[in-house]
Parts: sequence; structure tokens; C-alpha cells
Amino acid sequence: MFNTGGRSVRLGLSNPTLVTTTPPVFSHDDIIAATTFSTWENVFLEALHTDNNSEKNNYLWPNSLPKALRRLSEIDHKPIEARRTLLNLLKEIRDYRNRLFHHDCIWIKIKTVDKQTAIESIREKINLIEKIITSISPVTNRALNAWGMYANARRVCSIAELSVYTNLNYQVPNITTPGLLGQLLHQTNGGKEFVPIMVQNEACIFYKLR
Repeated sequence: MFNTGGRSVRLGLSNPTLVTTTPPVFSHDDIIAATTFSTWENVFLEALHTDNNSEKNNYLWPNSLPKALRRLSEIDHKPIEARRTLLNLLKEIRDYRNRLFHHDCIWIKIKTVDKQTAIESIREKINLIEKIITSISPVTNRALNAWGMYANARRVCSIAELSVYTNLNYQVPNITTPGLLGQLLHQTNGGKEFVPIMVQNEACIFYKLR
């Protein structure tokens, strides 16, 4: 709800009726979409939870957990542990997001000894994100799966994708070869990988979009 009286003061107007613009209306979806990671962490803090049955109606958790987490079992079968675990997962993903925004390395150094383990440490974060989304909204998770969001993220975070940028010795296909496109399509492994090729001395990528 917006206070037009307050807006009129900020705009230097003497009366709310002089405000000519209509205050915007935000849906619940708009509000949730604009909610920051830190807000979500604060929502799941201990201060909003009680184990006292006589006071549960006065607290957000655990009564609202089944509504907020449609698939609570993805996190934990015990509501109390589920909230605490989800809080830790959100913090982990937020910290990881911050590292990305500050252009820090995206692999987890303590778990990395080579290219494969570096890739696996990144994929762990993708798995955590999928787990959180599934626990909150299975419908959203199914949509993201249908759109190929997770598959595309895992394809990008792979040894095959890394080799695209570290190995420039690309194959040079003969464009007159019968069935060439079918051969290249087969090499994409069902759309899970890029196929780097050289065409007229230009580095190109063949990829199955859908």
C-alpha cells in the first residue's frame, strides 16, 4: 500500500490530490521476484521459529513450512532441520553468487586437483540450486527442466565445453560429405555438448539448440 500523502510531501506538493500519477501496484509474484538473497536468509532465521506448540500461531515457522516448501522432503523430512538446512544452503549459494559477481574463480579450490574436479565443484552448486528450487516449487523446477536450463548449465560446466576454449585444434569437416550435419548432430551427444569445427579458417561451434 502506498501513502499518497507522503508522496505529495516528497514531490513538494501541498495536497495529495495534486499527485497526478497513479501509484504502481505490485503483485505477490513481483514482490517475491524482487526479494534479495539476504532477505530470504533473514526470513528463515531462528527468531521467526518456535518449538513451543502454544506459541506456534505467533511465529512464521514451523507452521508455514509446508506452504513455503512444497517438497519439504527434498531438504529434510524433519521440519526443524529442513529450515536450518535450507538457511545454510541459501547462504552457501549467496556467497557463491557474490564470488561470481566479484569475478573470483568459480571452482572450489579446496576440492580441486585437476580440470575434472574443478568442473565437479561447480556442478555441485548447480545441483544445490536445483534442490532448493525443487523444494520450493516442483512446478517451477519441471518448467526449468523442460526449458533445458539445468541441462544447459551442466553442458557449459563440462570438460568438453572447457576444451572448446583451451584446444584450438578443431576438426575441419568436408562440407561435401553426405550426411555431414547428421554426423555433427550425433557428436553433440543429444545436445549435451558443443562440437567445435573450423569452417573457412574460422572457429565455429555446432550445437543442437532444442
